[in-house]
Amino acid sequence: MSHLPEFELPSWSDDEKARDRRLLIVQEIVESEHDYIRDLHTAIHGYLIPLRNNDAMAREDLPKIFANMELLLSINSDLLRQLCSTLSGAREVEDEEARSEVYHVCEVFISHAHSLRSYDQYCSNHPTALSVLSAALLKPPCSAFLDKCKMRGLGEGRLALGDYLIKPVQRVCKYPLLFRELMRQTEAEHEDHELIEEAIGKLEKVTAHINSKRGQHESFQRMGELQRALGGCDMKLNDGERH
Repeated sequence: MSHLPEFELPSWSDDEKARDRRLLIVQEIVESEHDYIRDLHTAIHGYLIPLRNNDAMAREDLPKIFANMELLLSINSDLLRQLCSTLSGAREVEDEEARSEVYHVCEVFISHAHSLRSYDQYCSNHPTALSVLSAALLKPPCSAFLDKCKMRGLGEGRLALGDYLIKPVQRVCKYPLLFRELMRQTEAEHEDHELIEEAIGKLEKVTAHINSKRGQHESFQRMGELQRALGGCDMKLNDGERH
């Protein structure tokens, strides 16, 4: 399996985190982002790429299951890279008027909010992905191959494919919650307050847009099912008329 790209994650001492409890949340954002990228990397290199190189699953089913996961890995890797770079650079600035780590984290997420719209496609496709995967698992050769992929994972990476497929949906929904916790730990008069509010607004717009798109997708699916059902009824009626 391809190696996970290396990231130099920033860290803070217990004294620093005691002085500003918000650093605990900043650390959670950075470390959980790294864990999430590891999960995407495992899903792609532990499942998608082996499936592409094997005939255990129909080739046309792969985009239905994985959607644009590879794009999400690229987007979130860039996000984490910028987080690490910005936070490391901020620590080197010895200036009483220097901006806080929270301020820099907010700036990074605000600048990436537009690219997070790519989660629209993934999240609206997720019900289809689970349906196609469930059908594929009924076929013994496919089920056996996916079990092998799972066992090739190491340590915490030994998850079933379905467990990885939900990760992007969970992650994009968690961003606003993390920033709301930052807001809760920040006094209204603090200079970071306004930027945290802006970041929450941007991230909640992303999730609202995703929910809207997902709802439209599910409506289209229901309409298609209804049309197919009505088409079947028409055929039966026509068959009856011919007799």
